[in-house]
Amino acid sequence: MKLSQQAVYILSALALFLASVFTVGFHHADEHFQLLEFANYKLGNTELSNLTWEYSSKLRPTLQPTITVGVIKFLNAFGVQDPFYIAFFLRLLSSVLALFTMYLLHKVYRDKFQSPTIKYWFLLTSFLLWITIYVGARFSSENWSAMFFVIGFSSYFLSFKSSSFKKYLLAGVLMGFSFLFRYQAGFMIVGFAAWLLFIEKEKLKYLITFSLVILSIIGAGVLVDIWFYGEFTFSAYNYFYENIMLNKAQDYGVDPWWSYITAFIERAIPPFSILFLGAFGILFYFKWKNPLTWVLVPFILIHFVLSHKELRFLFPMVYFLPIIFFTAIQTIQEKWKPLFIENRWVKITVKATMLVYGLVLLIVSFKPGEVNVRLYDMVYHRYQEPVRLTIATHLYKENEPIHYFYLRDNLTYNKVKDAESFELNNEEINLLVLDNQELTEDYKYSHKLVYSSFPNWMKSFNFRGWMERATYRRVYEITISK
Repeated sequence: MKLSQQAVYILSALALFLASVFTVGFHHADEHFQLLEFANYKLGNTELSNLTWEYSSKLRPTLQPTITVGVIKFLNAFGVQDPFYIAFFLRLLSSVLALFTMYLLHKVYRDKFQSPTIKYWFLLTSFLLWITIYVGARFSSENWSAMFFVIGFSSYFLSFKSSSFKKYLLAGVLMGFSFLFRYQAGFMIVGFAAWLLFIEKEKLKYLITFSLVILSIIGAGVLVDIWFYGEFTFSAYNYFYENIMLNKAQDYGVDPWWSYITAFIERAIPPFSILFLGAFGILFYFKWKNPLTWVLVPFILIHFVLSHKELRFLFPMVYFLPIIFFTAIQTIQEKWKPLFIENRWVKITVKATMLVYGLVLLIVSFKPGEVNVRLYDMVYHRYQEPVRLTIATHLYKENEPIHYFYLRDNLTYNKVKDAESFELNNEEINLLVLDNQELTEDYKYSHKLVYSSFPNWMKSFNFRGWMERATYRRVYEITISK
């Protein structure tokens, strides 16, 4: 049974909503410490010493933290103080924008596929691809940069009835914001501008308009940085100087150029990920005049060249994955096999891919993004009294910042070497957090388990000791000395 277009929209909205509700926390620490904690500091709720080095170096764009400040103040005005509701609202806001992004991009490309079969599968993957749902619900710089670029990209092709001036004005504003969310979007913008110049051969006056609009938005971003950091600064230059000139990015690891390929094959679920990888090659080789080729090639190449690599840096490409995949299939049909998509084994492969990815979609829609935030949720909502939260230092590096955004004002944060180093404080409720271990009955203090990342019933499914290899937290309420 085929789903209608409206049903696909509803399922996508539902998947994004579930991801907004259940994928608490963050995919990477930058999503928290360089957005939520930056905003929390601006609101006077986080200590300056708790911020990452990027704040003192003034190298992060502050548009997104400023939006966060505005959202928090807006919700506070309606009595919403709970940080977990605020974080959920930010994820929900991201999801709404992601759905709009998917809709526009699908609208641009849906008529470019002739086969009804390809059109249908393109519809499904445009709105229900698991990685798009997962990334779409994230309030991260990678996601917001991607969405604003894609919306700007789509607006160019959907504004063909408008005057060229308005078309370039809108695309320039949106892509300029994309740059302010994450500077690496600049390589996609340059690639798009090069396509306009060399392939579309647009008039120079329109390209100048496009460039000036983007520069104006970047200038406005400088004003936002000045307000947020409290002094004149140009964070884009600071970012380049610190990470490229001083090579500070290498402090977080150096990887060979091919590591993105191996990481994509592994994370996007082989053998299906290999099909997506092959689709990139077909698009770039046979469709070299395609705007996506011009947009993505410089973006990918610069990330291959840079020594520090993380797969999340390529998240801005996820919204384009369905287009790349089905453009490759259509190219095969055009050049070699007219009935390629109707081949029995091709249909089986596509259906198997969709089935596996559908199961992964169910998982990512409910899986927490970060293990500690559930813990903080329990502490915040269970204890109203003063609490002393003590964490064994092997859970974190000694100087790693604290998630103050999720902590009450009456919570004291403490670190100890191990459980034996813990000392009871009779003036507060004492909570001890352990990593992948349990307190025994002969522990020096009376205690009870109040939180575990894994419920007890999961021990029955601890096949081959997988729980011992996983990361999970246990929280004990410590009461009196024995």
